[in-house]
Amino acid sequence: MQDFDFDSPIPSIEFLAREVNFVSRICFVSQLILGIIPSISFVILVINNKINPYQSAVNFGVGWGLGFLSLLGLGFSIFWWTRIKKLPPKLRDTQRRPPRREVIQDLKTGLIVNLGGMVCLGISSLIYIWVLMVKVMVIPVRGVSIQSNALVPLQVITSLDIISLLAIIHTIAAELLGVLGYLWLANRVMNFNSER
Repeated sequence: MQDFDFDSPIPSIEFLAREVNFVSRICFVSQLILGIIPSISFVILVINNKINPYQSAVNFGVGWGLGFLSLLGLGFSIFWWTRIKKLPPKLRDTQRRPPRREVIQDLKTGLIVNLGGMVCLGISSLIYIWVLMVKVMVIPVRGVSIQSNALVPLQVITSLDIISLLAIIHTIAAELLGVLGYLWLANRVMNFNSER
């Protein structure tokens, strides 16, 4: 793989630098905004589960662990976009311009983190949705009296369960946006010299 052409005309490298700047800022801000809701929801669910462990549909386990890993991946991706945002000034300066393989390696790192977060989140959401489905199927038919046993309190789907589904959807959107941003920039960097 070639390095960037140091003798390339300034407008083309300037265009690439502007594009990297624009995409990195959009992805950074979007992932930050979309990541706030799942993070707050996760904290609320953890606190609520400590106070009343029978109210939530899913107790701590594999699903929560994978969900937490996906939030950590999202946090790392937001941090990584700050690194990508520092790239345009380096691209404009011929003395500090990084090799192409270094730029692509940075983009691959962000892409792998986002894909890993999406895989963890996919497994976590499947577990969570299956638990909610089982809870819905256990609810008696309308008109049947519900008797709650004191030892096993009745578990119904609460608003916290719906909030956690909303958090899953927001995290999926944020991770997907990160994947698309890294793929777009990787494509632009790899095809840079062919556009002259």
